[in-house]
Amino acid sequence: MVYRFGPGCCENDGWGGFFLNYDGEWPEENEWIEVQGTPRIVQGNSAKWLYLDVTSLIVKEERGAETVTQ
Repeated sequence: MVYRFGPGCCENDGWGGFFLNYDGEWPEENEWIEVQGTPRIVQGNSAKWLYLDVTSLIVKEERGAETVTQ
């Protein structure tokens, strides 16, 4: 999964992101990555899930902001 934290109902407790459909070598946990691909919605048992069919995944050398703002 790739995601970012952002504004929510109780300060910065929201987040948004994608589950990844990826066949390559996975980066280490908590590494920052740049991902490109095609989004699709998958129906689960009780919810719909947002997936990204990955076409490119690059590990970033520099980290960005941990939390995005409006």
